[in-house]
Amino acid sequence: MATFNAKSFEKKLKTLDPSQTGIQTLSLWILHHKHHAKIITSVWTDLISQVPKPERKLALFYLANDVVQNGKRKAKDLVDMFGKAFMDSISLL
Repeated sequence: MATFNAKSFEKKLKTLDPSQTGIQTLSLWILHHKHHAKIITSVWTDLISQVPKPERKLALFYLANDVVQNGKRKAKDLVDMFGKAFMDSISLL
């Protein structure tokens, strides 16, 4: 997989395909780059506060949920950070 770049990740979030396959694919990419958890959750939080369409926000929440569900054992730090970001952003939905 490619190296991590915050701008590239932001673009991936903005163009996220809201299908199950699209969400799972990006979730796996995020889990692969779990060592960048702080940047990942920061970019996700910033973007979710800027997205005007509720269906796009929902797709981003689905993505966060998939990351949390699939990262429980292998990416605890990322899961903890996403959990906090998720709770901080739930009012935006």
